[in-house]
Amino acid sequence: MFTKRAAGCVAGLAVTVLGLVAAASPPAVSTTGGSSERIIKLTLTETDGTHPDAIPGSTWVEFGTSSLTKSGAPYGTWGYQGVVLAVHGDALEEQVVATFHTPEGQITTQILDQDLEPRDPQNTQTSAITGGTGRFSRATGYIEARDDGKHVVLHVFER
Repeated sequence: MFTKRAAGCVAGLAVTVLGLVAAASPPAVSTTGGSSERIIKLTLTETDGTHPDAIPGSTWVEFGTSSLTKSGAPYGTWGYQGVVLAVHGDALEEQVVATFHTPEGQITTQILDQDLEPRDPQNTQTSAITGGTGRFSRATGYIEARDDGKHVVLHVFER
């Protein structure tokens, strides 16, 4: 199961690419100004990972598969890598990067997560899209990750 701590840290560098999975139906698209926004809602399943001790310098990785939330169709893989920067009592401050490997290309994100409050499964954390490949090579945007560790929404602006 995807950890609550890591869920709030959705952000970017692929640790492991488990393989490209064919997409079923395209995500929603809307147009505003000069770019179009694609909203891609994913459900994540963790397949493996490591979890650090709560000490500065500790690293961790998690990776797994993703599927489109509405249809359940496979939509690639994902990987997170993080490092603990500081510990404040029971709370961690972490630098996290993540990559979502989709049938249309990769999307990379990053966040400096200051996990200073208890996690609530209904809360979300936002990270920036910092790059991409394939269809997403010129994309910008942001990702919202629920603290439940299972749901992310990618807001991808394509130019």
